[in-house]
Amino acid sequence: MDKQQLRNQIKESLKKVSDNDLKTYSEIILLNLVSIIKKNPEIKNILSYTPHFQGEIDLLPLENIFKDTHNFFYPVIANNNLEFYKRTNFEKFIIGKFGILEPHKDECFIVESHTPAIVLIPGLAFDSKNNRLGRGLGYYDKFLSINKSANLIKIGVCLEFQMFEYVPIDSNDIKMYLVLF
Repeated sequence: MDKQQLRNQIKESLKKVSDNDLKTYSEIILLNLVSIIKKNPEIKNILSYTPHFQGEIDLLPLENIFKDTHNFFYPVIANNNLEFYKRTNFEKFIIGKFGILEPHKDECFIVESHTPAIVLIPGLAFDSKNNRLGRGLGYYDKFLSINKSANLIKIGVCLEFQMFEYVPIDSNDIKMYLVLF
């Protein structure tokens, strides 16, 4: 199966996920992420996302849990690149490109090799070798490739049925450190 066929198959399956099931999966993944963040107290920057597409895990509660100890940054598409901006004081998100909720563009996360950060990455499919199949526009892969020397812990998040033994990959696809499902 090629990338587009797999994307189409997963998108159809995601339409069938109930709100209750999505909430349950999100809570399980949140518990795992809380544990990971607590085990890595030196990491103060979390690059997350706002759920937009059907079936995406909702990670927004993490910000409330760690609001006093961590900085949360959310993606903005600017000049055809993915950039992450800090959300401060639970300010309201604005509607950005593709209708995705974005923070105000006040404080951009500047990736530095000595500053560790956790990057939480959605995807349509992942495999047992931590490869990721995204939506096909390459924004995350490009961001991760540009910042490949940085100390970024890449964590993919998905529903259980989005895990496969193998997903088709290209040379520009970036592997995750781990995948939570």
